[in-house]
Amino acid sequence: MKRESAVALSIATAALTLLVTQFAFAQAAPSNATSSAATQEVKQVVPAIASLAQTIDAGKAQQGDQVKARLSEKVQLKNGPELPSGTELIGQVTVDQMQNDGTYRLALVFTNAQLKNGTVIPIKATIMRVYPPVGNHASGDAIYYAYASAHYWTDRTTQVDQPDALQGVELQSKFAGDNSGNFLSKSKDEIRISTGTLLDLAIAPQGKS
Repeated sequence: MKRESAVALSIATAALTLLVTQFAFAQAAPSNATSSAATQEVKQVVPAIASLAQTIDAGKAQQGDQVKARLSEKVQLKNGPELPSGTELIGQVTVDQMQNDGTYRLALVFTNAQLKNGTVIPIKATIMRVYPPVGNHASGDAIYYAYASAHYWTDRTTQVDQPDALQGVELQSKFAGDNSGNFLSKSKDEIRISTGTLLDLAIAPQGKS
């Protein structure tokens, strides 16, 4: 047991170090063009980790398809209610098309949190990073907690770019954008987000920015 814990802790430390280093490239540099709306919005968000409840395959997905994710830990919204662990985040596919530059784009937006008692709370969520599902329980837990503690945005962060979110797929997100996240690839078939994928979110009650 002690040996497993030590291994898990080592993995968590290595994962956290890697994530912090990688995210240095994801924060947008402040400029005169920085949106005041995005700046205000980022001040309202809190971190959240959610697990995707189904596989999203761009080869099969269509605009308007519902998507769901479940919170892995409770989240206290700023100026809003608490979202318990297990709360469902409900959204949809908003863009499913080829762009003018030949890049394929799949966009998702999460708009509601549904509590276990059926209460629906409007939310605004931005996908900051995605991580593949973890398998082994001991190391998986350790890596999960590394993810959960590695929220890096500041009130000057307005957008993120994760070039290798998935193999051959880039994630782009903006705090003031209409979507939670945009997945881009040269090939439609490469955009496949598996069940259990962890979404590192910045989340706020809708209309509170």
